[in-house]
Order: sequence, then C-alpha cells, then structure tokens
Amino acid sequence: MLFLFACLTSSKDSGETSSDLSTCSTTDLSNTATFDSSCQDFSGTATAGATGYFSGGFCFSGTSEGDQVVGTETWLLLANETWQELGEDDCKVVWNNIGVVRAPSGCPTCTIGVDLTASIDRSLTTCPPDLWAGEETLQESYDLFIGADGSILWYFSGSGNLFAAGNEEGNTMTYLSDPACLWF
Repeated sequence: MLFLFACLTSSKDSGETSSDLSTCSTTDLSNTATFDSSCQDFSGTATAGATGYFSGGFCFSGTSEGDQVVGTETWLLLANETWQELGEDDCKVVWNNIGVVRAPSGCPTCTIGVDLTASIDRSLTTCPPDLWAGEETLQESYDLFIGADGSILWYFSGSGNLFAAGNEEGNTMTYLSDPACLWF
C-alpha cells in the first residue's frame, strides 16, 4: 500500500495556524539508542538476538480533533554477537504513518490522542523479511501527555500502558521506547 502525502492543513476556523506537513521534518531519536549488554546471551547461553527499540517521529497540522498527522515509526534492532556471527547486523523496520488527532481514550490525564494507519516502507527497511512478515500494514492508537516543558509521554490507547517518552518541538512530536532484549 502506498500513501501519498500531500500538503495537509487544517480546515478548521479555529484561528490556529496550521502547519505545512509536506515540509516538516523530525528528529530521529533512534540515534541515541545503544546496545544493552544484557541482550548478549539468554540465561548464560549464547543466543542470536538484539536490543530492540521503537522510535517515532510525527508532524502535526495542529493538536485539535481532526487535525492531520504524518510520520514514521521504526523498529530498531541492534544485533548481539551471536546474531552477527550468523550473518545478520543491526537493522530496522520502517513504517510510514498517516492519521488524525482525536480526544484521548485510554489515558484520562493525556492531552491528545492519535489514530494512525501505517504501511511498511520496504526501501528503508533493512531487517530480514521473516521478522516483519504479517506486519506490513498496521493500525494503532496512542494517547499523549504533553508536558509544559515539551516532554511527551506516549501511551497505548487500548491498554493505557506507557510505552515511550519523547518531546515536542514546534509541530513535531517524537518518541523512543525503552530497550528490550529480543531472541531469534
């Protein structure tokens, strides 16, 4: 599935200035991700695996219900030595997202919610296909608590569980999850 992103602006007469999403760029927080040495072996046994992170960068036309959102989400895998010995290296799976701002639904103290539809970007995805097969298109809903200092806490709308932290800068919002060990 291919999404074509046009210049999206809010059509609301709220007096807010809408942002041109076609020229928006976000900071890639995955550049700060580091390998977690506890992901080197599983219970003392050398096992192919990686330190995994999820990161996202989104451009918002505004923060009112109905405003548009575009961006990317990345699953970053930092390979351990055993996985590297099997011929794999650090890799990533990238999804392009398009969505809409809505009221938060799973986090009563959150500022906004977003509903997103994502499609894998095969040109940017470097992980083996067996890791992302069946995940080519996704639908996800998040609730965001935006602090006065520009910090953001990201929650899954369905469960209300916190999954990442990030920041707001102008019309962009980003996140990076905590690391997790993954075994293959």
